[in-house]
Amino acid sequence: MRWKWITIGTAVLVSALTLAGYVALKTYDFDKLRPAITKTVKEATGRTLTLGRMNLRIGLIPVLIVEEMSLDNPAWTSRRDLFRVRRMEVELALLPLFRKDVQVKRLLLIEPDLQIETDHSGASNLVLPVVAKEGKSSFWERVGLPSVSFEKVVVERARLSFKDQGSSTPLLVRVHNLEAMAGSFQSPVTMNLRGSSRGVPFSVQAVTGSLEELVRRDKPWPLSAAIQALGAQLKMKGSVQDVIRWAGFAVAFEGKGKSTKEVSKLMGLSGLPDIGPFRVAGTASDRAAKVYRFSDLTMRSRGGEVSGTLEIDLAGKRPSLRGSFSSQKLNLTPLLPPKEVKSKKRKEEKVFSEKTFRPALPTKIDADLKVQGKQLITPYGSLQDFLIDFSLREGSMSLKALRGAIDGGLIEGEVECRSGMNHLLLAGSFKVQKLELRSILTDMGARKDVEGSVDGEMEFNTSGDSVAALMARLNGKSIVRIGKGRIRNHCLEPLERELGLPVAVFLGSTGNREDFTEVQCAVSGFQIREGLAVVSALVVDTP
Repeated sequence: MRWKWITIGTAVLVSALTLAGYVALKTYDFDKLRPAITKTVKEATGRTLTLGRMNLRIGLIPVLIVEEMSLDNPAWTSRRDLFRVRRMEVELALLPLFRKDVQVKRLLLIEPDLQIETDHSGASNLVLPVVAKEGKSSFWERVGLPSVSFEKVVVERARLSFKDQGSSTPLLVRVHNLEAMAGSFQSPVTMNLRGSSRGVPFSVQAVTGSLEELVRRDKPWPLSAAIQALGAQLKMKGSVQDVIRWAGFAVAFEGKGKSTKEVSKLMGLSGLPDIGPFRVAGTASDRAAKVYRFSDLTMRSRGGEVSGTLEIDLAGKRPSLRGSFSSQKLNLTPLLPPKEVKSKKRKEEKVFSEKTFRPALPTKIDADLKVQGKQLITPYGSLQDFLIDFSLREGSMSLKALRGAIDGGLIEGEVECRSGMNHLLLAGSFKVQKLELRSILTDMGARKDVEGSVDGEMEFNTSGDSVAALMARLNGKSIVRIGKGRIRNHCLEPLERELGLPVAVFLGSTGNREDFTEVQCAVSGFQIREGLAVVSALVVDTP
């Protein structure tokens, strides 16, 4: 009987305390808390917190409601508030409140608006100037609470924007719905998010470290996430030392997608060629502030497989890229314009197109990229054992080195390209050794009308706004040497018409246009001035 009365007495006592708590909460004017809360936040962070009307909704779980809330920004930012929230609802566990233990069962944020900004030095407005208070070491001690824990956080219709000091418009991300759950303040956080950017919907599923680890920041914060957008998927796993500054991170990632063109839309890029389905994997880290490194990088697409390292430097006045890659087989056909299909033209049309183009070389980024590999395929032929060394500087594009082999022959060269007001400036040089003409014509899909081994050198410079203009202003020189070979007779007909002489007959040909004229060797030299090539040497040795 004693246990019965003890149980009944305990139940009555708990009920009485609960009832007393509800009555106290119901009759308490929570608006009186506003000055104390704003003062505490000001002392703890140095920022001003503005709270709207506060009230409590009584039920099985009490809900604290705050209408309108905002936290101010540093003076250097472009807007007054770091964040604004139209409505906040906090569902609290009742009994732990008597122990000053705030257990948030559910935190609901409706229409929060957060803008993250960085200044020229890289400092973020998320970094709060925490004000030290004598005898108080932690945030919770300054607030006067021993602990605060969240079980579930729900965000609806959020607006998140990112803005660098040098950019005119921020990058806007809309979060339609976000749910984050944690068993306790010390438990991992599970997160599900649906949102959109630039009109493209995406979703994120993530598991992160605990809120306690996030607040303490005494060790790397673990992170694992999966992102889906436009038929592409990206998985990542790693850690971040400083989440607020997103510094000291190391993340392994792998992704795949159906189209690079679709993914470029999400990144705000346009005009990029589509190389179809792709896979990418590697490790991303920050080597220094605003300097990001991608190691063990592999990319697979219909263009082949490329591996290497890439470094992106955003710390200077101009972004820069530095990378070194290798490939067994690289197909540039999807990235380059196709070979022009010959059409029947009027005789008075020029050989070179007069169609104007507007040169638009990138002027806001620098780059140094090197690619080498076993085979390089283009619409105009293929190279073996190739090397491409490319750089970009303030609108000047340099092919510092191009080397490769074609059926035992060698080709090497360099080209510099700069864009003027309305024209393109080109300069460069090429050297070839033991190139078999028959193989080159086969790769280009042309008729095999010329055979022989070629050695040659060429230097050139020109400018213009069309192919015809570039050829009309061409300056330079060339030397070409052809070893034992032959040429089909009909290729000599244009020269015969110009000279009015039977060149093929002079060279010992039968005169049949489909027959070949044998050539023991040939040497030609040209000096080119303003599009006019003047013969400096021309020797042909035939039987």
